[in-house]
Amino acid sequence: MIGIQLFGKIPPWLRRNSKACSVPLKIAEGQFLGNRAKCCPQCFKERPYWPVEWEHILYTACHIHGVMLVSRCPACEVELQWNRPQLSRCKCGSSIEDWHTVAVTSDEREFCSYLVNCIRKDCGMPGEIGKNVLAAVCQENLTTNEFLAMTMILGMHCDLSRVGQRHIVHRPYQVEVFHKLNRLAAENIKHWPKYFHRYLKEAKEFDKEEEAPSQFSKPFINIKDAVYRRCSTPGLQFILSSFRAFVIENQHSILSRRQRWIEQRDIDNQRFMPGSVAETALQVSRARIKTLISKGVLQGYVRISRKKREMVVVDKWSMERAKNYLSDQISFQVAGRLLRLPRTRVEELVIGGHLTQYIDLSEERMTRTLSRKEILEFLSRLSKNRRASLPGEETIEARIILKNYLDSKNEFSALINEILNGGLVTMQTDSAPVGFADLVLSWEEFSSWRAQLRSRQITIDEAAIQLGIKQEVAYSLVRTGLLGSTAEDRGKRNCRTVGLEDIAQFQATYVSAAELAVTGGTSSKKILSSLEARGVRPVTGPSVDQSRQYFFCRADFKKA
Repeated sequence: MIGIQLFGKIPPWLRRNSKACSVPLKIAEGQFLGNRAKCCPQCFKERPYWPVEWEHILYTACHIHGVMLVSRCPACEVELQWNRPQLSRCKCGSSIEDWHTVAVTSDEREFCSYLVNCIRKDCGMPGEIGKNVLAAVCQENLTTNEFLAMTMILGMHCDLSRVGQRHIVHRPYQVEVFHKLNRLAAENIKHWPKYFHRYLKEAKEFDKEEEAPSQFSKPFINIKDAVYRRCSTPGLQFILSSFRAFVIENQHSILSRRQRWIEQRDIDNQRFMPGSVAETALQVSRARIKTLISKGVLQGYVRISRKKREMVVVDKWSMERAKNYLSDQISFQVAGRLLRLPRTRVEELVIGGHLTQYIDLSEERMTRTLSRKEILEFLSRLSKNRRASLPGEETIEARIILKNYLDSKNEFSALINEILNGGLVTMQTDSAPVGFADLVLSWEEFSSWRAQLRSRQITIDEAAIQLGIKQEVAYSLVRTGLLGSTAEDRGKRNCRTVGLEDIAQFQATYVSAAELAVTGGTSSKKILSSLEARGVRPVTGPSVDQSRQYFFCRADFKKA
């Protein structure tokens, strides 16, 4: 029964006929309607008195019948007020018992049922919550003030469609507005904390235009301020704890004691760490940290603060990946010890495309590294096709081959390709090979392969004999590039060799004036003058580039 000291204007007849029940000061005055009123027609028809919960602004649905409370007369469409002549009728004479009602959801019904128990508890009256979705989430019973704060946070602040329109709840009371607040709050409680975190995530990204990762949108800041300001009471700690868990999980910045709601365990368990802490943990420089972030090895960001200071923030979850990456990256010197090869041979493997080098320009000097995992896979491929040696078969170790039997870089690269392609098969030994130098090959197979390889590369003097020209002419052709050649290290000296393919290509492309003269039974001078008259000029010769002999392009000669 409404009390004689209830906030608002009460008619004398109601004050005389009501039982005195003082509403405690712990319930704020603004939570009651005052001059306006609302009711459940079905309840009033069964019991013609006015319960105190009807006057609360958040009590929008009857917890007994599950219908929305009526605040406006359906006959005259005027708001129901206390200055009416009778308790059971509107000013226009319409009977409250005959008014039509609209059903509400079961969630809102339970929500309002919890509010009734909060009011009764604050008034010192007995009340049982029973089976209620809100009671399952809250660890203890809420007061009426806590219930109001919870509804405003979960119903008003978590509705992004009402951003910038929170003043609408302070306009003349409309039951529809608070009905929507209760419905949204009830949905949040029913799916706690999933829906609450979903609202926080949407608010965090709401109307966001290329902001720094650590900055939040205005709706999110409004929710944050409301939670910190209103959820300090024991009953609402579940909202603060859920909000804290979301921020620790998703806030891309460093938590510290400057956030008053932060606890030491939150600082210890936060997801992000400063770049300086990551530098110490990984034992690298700040420039290397930024490079790892740009490569995607570390998750984090770099931004400039308002005071023009560079801030590096790193995700803790990516630290293990960065440690594995850094342990996998090794220098050329370490790679040489792993492969059992000198550094020059490691460089040849990189040039030949067998290993991939990683260049880091973040330091003051360029740093080149190799992947330990790739090197181990390379060694596994080298010793993949191993066979047992035959009785009496002579073998040779790879370290001896490198030292005494390979004269050029091309021969080492060709040897690697031959082993990988299965042309040369390594021998099985008592112990597994640690590096390339520990591999064992058949001496007969290696000798045959080397003889075949070197038979395709001859010296320039030997190429001159095959072409039937003087040595000086052959050297001149190599210098001009008409005759292809390759630089090789033979022993302790560097020389150029000519491949059989280069000789065949030269013979198919060019022809000498002397050869044309012999074929035509004339002299070289007459050949020159005859071809010049037809517009064919030599590609090399004494009058062209001071070489020793004239050569023409066969395609130009055939045209003429």
